[in-house]
Amino acid sequence: KHLLRVASGIDSMVLGESQILGQVREAMSIATDAATLNGTLSYLFHSAIHAGKRARSETDIGRHAVSVGSAAVALAKKSLGDLTGKTVLVISAGSMGKLAARALAQQTQSHILVANRTQERAAALAEQLGPGTEAVDFDHLREALAVSDIVISGTSAEGFVIGPDDVKPVMESRSGRGLLFIDIAVPRDVDPSVRDISGVHLCDIDDIEAVTNEGRSGRRAEVENVEAIVSEEVAAFEEWWRSLDVVPVISALRERAEAIRLREIKRTLGKMDLDDTDRKRIEAMTAAIVKKMLDRPIARLKNGSDKGLYMEALEDLFDVHPSGSRPRNPAGGH
Repeated sequence: KHLLRVASGIDSMVLGESQILGQVREAMSIATDAATLNGTLSYLFHSAIHAGKRARSETDIGRHAVSVGSAAVALAKKSLGDLTGKTVLVISAGSMGKLAARALAQQTQSHILVANRTQERAAALAEQLGPGTEAVDFDHLREALAVSDIVISGTSAEGFVIGPDDVKPVMESRSGRGLLFIDIAVPRDVDPSVRDISGVHLCDIDDIEAVTNEGRSGRRAEVENVEAIVSEEVAAFEEWWRSLDVVPVISALRERAEAIRLREIKRTLGKMDLDDTDRKRIEAMTAAIVKKMLDRPIARLKNGSDKGLYMEALEDLFDVHPSGSRPRNPAGGH
Protein backbone atom coordinates (compact mmCIF):
# COMPACT_ATOMS: atom_id res chain seq x y z
CA LYS A 1 0.00 0.00 0.00
CA HIS A 2 2.86 2.38 0.79
CA LEU A 3 4.37 1.92 -2.68
CA LEU A 4 1.01 2.63 -4.32
CA ARG A 5 0.54 5.76 -2.17
CA VAL A 6 4.01 6.99 -3.11
CA ALA A 7 3.44 6.41 -6.83
CA SER A 8 0.08 8.16 -6.58
CA GLY A 9 1.69 11.27 -5.13
CA ILE A 10 0.05 11.30 -1.70
CA ASP A 11 3.02 9.93 0.21
CA SER A 12 5.78 11.72 -1.69
CA MET A 13 7.95 14.65 -0.63
CA VAL A 14 5.74 17.08 -2.56
CA LEU A 15 2.02 16.31 -2.61
CA GLY A 16 0.92 15.35 -6.11
CA GLU A 17 4.33 15.59 -7.78
CA SER A 18 4.60 13.58 -10.99
CA GLN A 19 8.35 12.99 -10.87
CA ILE A 20 7.96 10.34 -8.19
CA LEU A 21 6.10 8.14 -10.67
CA GLY A 22 9.08 8.34 -13.01
CA GLN A 23 11.36 7.37 -10.15
CA VAL A 24 9.21 4.29 -9.45
CA ARG A 25 9.48 3.37 -13.14
CA GLU A 26 13.23 3.88 -13.02
CA ALA A 27 13.55 1.67 -9.93
CA MET A 28 11.57 -1.07 -11.67
CA SER A 29 13.75 -0.77 -14.78
CA ILE A 30 16.96 -1.02 -12.75
CA ALA A 31 15.65 -4.06 -10.87
CA THR A 32 14.62 -5.68 -14.16
CA ASP A 33 18.06 -5.12 -15.69
CA ALA A 34 19.66 -6.59 -12.56
CA ALA A 35 17.36 -9.64 -12.76
CA THR A 36 16.15 -9.02 -9.20
CA LEU A 37 12.48 -8.40 -10.05
CA ASN A 38 10.48 -11.59 -9.61
CA GLY A 39 6.93 -12.11 -10.80
CA THR A 40 5.30 -10.87 -7.61
CA LEU A 41 7.41 -7.72 -7.37
CA SER A 42 6.91 -7.03 -11.06
CA TYR A 43 3.14 -7.25 -10.65
CA LEU A 44 3.33 -5.01 -7.57
CA PHE A 45 5.34 -2.32 -9.39
CA HIS A 46 3.00 -2.43 -12.38
CA SER A 47 0.09 -2.04 -9.96
CA ALA A 48 1.79 0.99 -8.40
CA ILE A 49 2.41 2.60 -11.78
CA HIS A 50 -1.19 1.94 -12.81
CA ALA A 51 -2.42 3.52 -9.56
CA GLY A 52 -0.19 6.55 -10.19
CA LYS A 53 -1.54 6.99 -13.72
CA ARG A 54 -5.12 6.70 -12.50
CA ALA A 55 -4.53 9.20 -9.70
CA ARG A 56 -3.34 11.83 -12.15
CA SER A 57 -5.91 11.15 -14.87
CA GLU A 58 -8.98 10.68 -12.66
CA THR A 59 -8.27 13.36 -10.01
CA ASP A 60 -6.62 16.79 -9.77
CA ILE A 61 -3.93 15.62 -7.33
CA GLY A 62 -1.21 16.68 -9.77
CA ARG A 63 -2.72 20.02 -10.71
CA HIS A 64 -0.23 22.86 -10.13
CA ALA A 65 2.08 20.48 -8.29
CA VAL A 66 5.67 21.69 -8.03
CA SER A 67 8.59 19.29 -8.26
CA VAL A 68 11.35 19.31 -5.68
CA GLY A 69 13.75 20.50 -8.35
CA SER A 70 11.51 23.38 -9.41
CA ALA A 71 10.95 24.34 -5.78
CA ALA A 72 14.71 24.49 -5.24
CA VAL A 73 15.09 26.81 -8.23
CA ALA A 74 12.22 28.97 -6.94
CA LEU A 75 13.97 29.24 -3.58
CA ALA A 76 17.19 30.30 -5.28
CA LYS A 77 15.37 32.95 -7.29
CA LYS A 78 13.60 34.19 -4.18
CA SER A 79 16.93 34.61 -2.39
CA LEU A 80 19.11 35.92 -5.23
CA GLY A 81 16.73 37.16 -7.90
CA ASP A 82 17.75 36.60 -11.52
CA LEU A 83 20.08 33.61 -11.72
CA THR A 84 21.57 34.57 -15.07
CA GLY A 85 25.33 34.26 -14.86
CA LYS A 86 25.22 32.62 -11.43
CA THR A 87 27.18 29.44 -10.83
CA VAL A 88 25.12 26.64 -9.31
CA LEU A 89 26.72 23.50 -7.92
CA VAL A 90 24.41 20.46 -7.93
CA ILE A 91 25.69 17.67 -5.71
CA SER A 92 24.16 14.35 -6.86
CA ALA A 93 23.53 12.93 -10.30
CA GLY A 94 20.80 10.70 -8.90
CA SER A 95 17.06 11.30 -9.20
CA MET A 96 16.99 14.37 -6.93
CA GLY A 97 20.04 15.93 -8.52
CA LYS A 98 18.68 15.33 -12.00
CA LEU A 99 15.41 17.07 -11.12
CA ALA A 100 17.22 20.12 -9.78
CA ALA A 101 19.75 20.30 -12.62
CA ARG A 102 17.08 19.95 -15.31
CA ALA A 103 14.92 22.62 -13.66
CA LEU A 104 17.93 24.94 -13.61
CA ALA A 105 18.75 24.25 -17.25
CA GLN A 106 15.15 24.82 -18.33
CA GLN A 107 14.35 27.88 -16.21
CA THR A 108 17.61 29.80 -15.88
CA GLN A 109 20.70 30.94 -17.75
CA SER A 110 23.02 29.88 -14.95
CA HIS A 111 26.29 27.99 -15.15
CA ILE A 112 25.69 24.51 -13.73
CA LEU A 113 28.31 22.31 -12.09
CA VAL A 114 27.44 18.66 -11.36
CA ALA A 115 29.32 16.69 -8.70
CA ASN A 116 28.76 13.04 -7.89
CA ARG A 117 30.78 10.36 -6.13
CA THR A 118 30.69 8.44 -9.41
CA GLN A 119 32.33 10.74 -11.92
CA GLU A 120 30.80 8.91 -14.89
CA ARG A 121 27.27 9.70 -13.70
CA ALA A 122 28.11 13.37 -13.23
CA ALA A 123 29.61 13.50 -16.73
CA ALA A 124 26.58 11.74 -18.23
CA LEU A 125 24.15 14.23 -16.64
CA ALA A 126 26.27 17.19 -17.73
CA GLU A 127 26.26 15.87 -21.28
CA GLN A 128 22.47 15.44 -21.21
CA LEU A 129 21.96 19.04 -20.09
CA GLY A 130 24.24 20.40 -22.79
CA PRO A 131 26.16 23.70 -22.99
CA GLY A 132 26.51 25.62 -19.76
CA THR A 133 26.85 22.47 -17.68
CA GLU A 134 30.02 20.67 -16.65
CA ALA A 135 30.95 17.80 -14.36
CA VAL A 136 33.37 18.35 -11.48
CA ASP A 137 35.41 15.81 -9.57
CA PHE A 138 33.85 15.00 -6.19
CA ASP A 139 37.32 15.02 -4.66
CA HIS A 140 37.59 18.69 -5.65
CA LEU A 141 34.31 19.67 -3.99
CA ARG A 142 35.85 22.55 -2.03
CA GLU A 143 37.19 24.12 -5.21
CA ALA A 144 33.69 23.87 -6.71
CA LEU A 145 32.18 25.45 -3.59
CA ALA A 146 34.63 28.34 -3.88
CA VAL A 147 33.38 29.36 -7.34
CA SER A 148 29.66 28.72 -6.71
CA ASP A 149 26.90 31.13 -5.76
CA ILE A 150 24.35 28.42 -5.00
CA VAL A 151 24.74 24.81 -3.87
CA ILE A 152 21.84 22.36 -4.28
CA SER A 153 22.50 19.00 -2.64
CA GLY A 154 20.29 15.92 -2.88
CA THR A 155 22.33 12.78 -2.37
CA SER A 156 21.25 9.60 -0.61
CA ALA A 157 24.26 9.61 1.72
CA GLU A 158 23.70 8.44 5.29
CA GLY A 159 25.78 11.25 6.83
CA PHE A 160 26.48 14.89 6.08
CA VAL A 161 28.17 15.55 2.75
CA ILE A 162 29.08 19.14 3.62
CA GLY A 163 30.08 20.39 7.06
CA PRO A 164 31.63 23.48 8.66
CA ASP A 165 35.16 22.25 7.95
CA ASP A 166 34.33 22.30 4.23
CA VAL A 167 32.64 25.68 4.23
CA LYS A 168 34.77 27.83 6.58
CA PRO A 169 37.93 27.91 4.43
CA VAL A 170 35.82 28.53 1.34
CA MET A 171 34.05 31.53 2.87
CA GLU A 172 37.32 33.02 4.08
CA SER A 173 38.50 33.20 0.48
CA ARG A 174 35.33 34.72 -1.00
CA SER A 175 35.83 38.36 0.09
CA GLY A 176 32.39 38.57 1.69
CA ARG A 177 30.51 37.02 -1.25
CA GLY A 178 27.60 35.01 0.15
CA LEU A 179 26.85 31.34 -0.49
CA LEU A 180 23.36 29.85 -0.61
CA PHE A 181 22.87 26.17 0.27
CA ILE A 182 19.61 24.43 -0.65
CA ASP A 183 19.50 20.99 0.97
CA ILE A 184 16.82 18.83 -0.67
CA ALA A 185 18.11 15.54 0.74
CA VAL A 186 16.36 13.36 3.32
CA PRO A 187 18.25 12.80 5.57
CA ARG A 188 20.14 16.09 5.34
CA ASP A 189 23.27 16.50 3.26
CA VAL A 190 24.38 19.80 4.79
CA ASP A 191 25.25 20.11 8.46
CA PRO A 192 22.82 22.73 9.89
CA SER A 193 25.69 24.30 11.84
CA VAL A 194 27.00 25.88 8.61
CA ARG A 195 24.31 28.50 9.23
CA ASP A 196 26.60 29.94 11.90
CA ILE A 197 29.26 30.78 9.31
CA SER A 198 29.18 34.39 8.14
CA GLY A 199 27.83 34.81 4.62
CA VAL A 200 26.15 31.39 4.51
CA HIS A 201 22.41 30.99 4.04
CA LEU A 202 20.93 27.49 4.33
CA CYS A 203 17.50 26.37 3.11
CA ASP A 204 16.25 22.87 3.82
CA ILE A 205 13.29 20.64 3.10
CA ASP A 206 11.01 22.75 5.32
CA ASP A 207 11.65 25.72 3.05
CA ILE A 208 10.97 23.51 0.03
CA GLU A 209 7.59 22.58 1.49
CA ALA A 210 6.75 26.25 1.99
CA VAL A 211 7.37 26.90 -1.72
CA THR A 212 5.16 23.99 -2.70
CA ASN A 213 2.24 25.15 -0.56
CA GLU A 214 0.78 27.13 -3.45
CA GLY A 215 -2.18 25.17 -4.73
CA ARG A 216 -1.71 22.62 -1.97
CA SER A 217 -5.16 23.14 -0.46
CA GLY A 218 -6.80 22.20 -3.74
CA ARG A 219 -4.64 19.11 -4.06
CA ARG A 220 -5.37 18.21 -0.43
CA ALA A 221 -9.06 18.01 -1.32
CA GLU A 222 -8.20 15.29 -3.85
CA VAL A 223 -6.38 13.04 -1.38
CA GLU A 224 -9.57 11.21 -0.41
CA ASN A 225 -10.28 10.42 -4.07
CA VAL A 226 -6.74 9.17 -4.59
CA GLU A 227 -6.97 7.04 -1.43
CA ALA A 228 -10.04 5.38 -2.96
CA ILE A 229 -8.05 4.57 -6.11
CA VAL A 230 -5.21 3.18 -4.02
CA SER A 231 -7.66 1.00 -2.07
CA GLU A 232 -9.10 -0.37 -5.33
CA GLU A 233 -5.66 -1.16 -6.70
CA VAL A 234 -4.55 -2.75 -3.41
CA ALA A 235 -7.69 -4.92 -3.44
CA ALA A 236 -6.97 -5.94 -7.05
CA PHE A 237 -3.39 -6.86 -6.15
CA GLU A 238 -4.51 -8.87 -3.12
CA GLU A 239 -7.07 -10.72 -5.25
CA TRP A 240 -4.32 -11.58 -7.73
CA TRP A 241 -2.06 -12.67 -4.88
CA ARG A 242 -4.72 -14.94 -3.44
CA SER A 243 -5.29 -16.50 -6.86
CA LEU A 244 -1.69 -17.69 -7.15
CA ASP A 245 -2.34 -20.94 -5.28
CA VAL A 246 -4.97 -21.97 -7.83
CA VAL A 247 -2.86 -21.22 -10.91
CA PRO A 248 -1.28 -24.73 -11.05
CA VAL A 249 -4.72 -26.37 -10.84
CA ILE A 250 -6.10 -24.09 -13.56
CA SER A 251 -3.10 -24.77 -15.80
CA ALA A 252 -3.43 -28.52 -15.29
CA LEU A 253 -7.18 -28.38 -16.04
CA ARG A 254 -6.63 -26.43 -19.25
CA GLU A 255 -3.83 -28.73 -20.35
CA ARG A 256 -6.00 -31.80 -19.78
CA ALA A 257 -8.95 -30.28 -21.64
CA GLU A 258 -6.71 -29.26 -24.54
CA ALA A 259 -5.15 -32.72 -24.72
CA ILE A 260 -8.62 -34.30 -24.93
CA ARG A 261 -9.71 -31.78 -27.57
CA LEU A 262 -6.66 -32.42 -29.75
CA ARG A 263 -6.99 -36.19 -29.42
CA GLU A 264 -10.66 -36.16 -30.44
CA ILE A 265 -10.02 -33.68 -33.27
CA LYS A 266 -7.29 -35.91 -34.65
CA ARG A 267 -9.47 -39.03 -34.37
CA THR A 268 -12.52 -37.39 -35.95
CA LEU A 269 -10.85 -35.40 -38.72
CA GLY A 270 -8.87 -38.46 -39.74
CA LYS A 271 -12.14 -40.05 -40.85
CA MET A 272 -13.38 -37.00 -42.78
CA ASP A 273 -12.38 -35.63 -46.15
CA LEU A 274 -12.21 -31.90 -45.39
CA ASP A 275 -10.25 -29.05 -46.89
CA ASP A 276 -8.01 -26.77 -44.78
CA THR A 277 -10.71 -24.12 -44.37
CA ASP A 278 -13.22 -26.55 -42.88
CA ARG A 279 -10.56 -28.12 -40.66
CA LYS A 280 -9.65 -24.68 -39.27
CA ARG A 281 -13.31 -23.93 -38.63
CA ILE A 282 -13.75 -27.14 -36.65
CA GLU A 283 -10.50 -26.42 -34.75
CA ALA A 284 -11.78 -22.96 -33.81
CA MET A 285 -15.23 -24.26 -32.86
CA THR A 286 -13.91 -26.98 -30.55
CA ALA A 287 -11.43 -24.56 -28.93
CA ALA A 288 -14.29 -22.12 -28.27
CA ILE A 289 -16.44 -24.87 -26.75
CA VAL A 290 -13.65 -25.95 -24.39
CA LYS A 291 -12.98 -22.35 -23.36
CA LYS A 292 -16.63 -21.63 -22.61
CA MET A 293 -16.98 -24.87 -20.68
CA LEU A 294 -14.01 -23.96 -18.46
CA ASP A 295 -14.59 -20.23 -18.04
CA ARG A 296 -17.18 -20.48 -15.27
CA PRO A 297 -15.47 -23.11 -13.10
CA ILE A 298 -12.16 -21.27 -13.44
CA ALA A 299 -13.81 -17.98 -12.44
CA ARG A 300 -15.38 -19.66 -9.39
CA LEU A 301 -12.04 -21.20 -8.54
CA LYS A 302 -10.33 -17.80 -8.67
CA ASN A 303 -12.94 -15.76 -6.86
CA GLY A 304 -15.04 -18.15 -4.81
CA SER A 305 -14.97 -18.06 -1.03
CA ASP A 306 -14.69 -21.88 -0.93
CA LYS A 307 -11.56 -21.93 -3.07
CA GLY A 308 -10.04 -24.92 -1.30
CA LEU A 309 -13.20 -26.97 -1.78
CA TYR A 310 -13.38 -26.08 -5.49
CA MET A 311 -9.71 -26.98 -6.00
CA GLU A 312 -10.24 -30.38 -4.40
CA ALA A 313 -13.38 -31.02 -6.44
CA LEU A 314 -11.72 -30.14 -9.74
CA GLU A 315 -8.67 -32.26 -8.99
CA ASP A 316 -10.84 -35.27 -8.11
CA LEU A 317 -13.52 -34.87 -10.80
CA PHE A 318 -11.16 -34.16 -13.70
CA ASP A 319 -8.23 -36.19 -12.38
CA VAL A 320 -5.85 -33.24 -12.64
CA HIS A 321 -2.92 -33.02 -10.28
CA PRO A 322 -0.50 -30.11 -10.73
CA SER A 323 3.21 -30.84 -10.75
CA GLY A 324 4.49 -31.33 -7.22
CA SER A 325 1.08 -32.13 -5.72
CA ARG A 326 -0.37 -35.50 -4.85
CA PRO A 327 -3.90 -36.79 -5.46
CA ARG A 328 -6.22 -36.09 -2.56
CA ASN A 329 -7.92 -39.01 -0.83
CA PRO A 330 -11.73 -39.11 -0.61
CA ALA A 331 -11.60 -37.66 2.89
CA GLY A 332 -9.89 -34.54 1.61
CA GLY A 333 -6.43 -35.35 2.98
CA HIS A 334 -3.15 -35.68 1.11
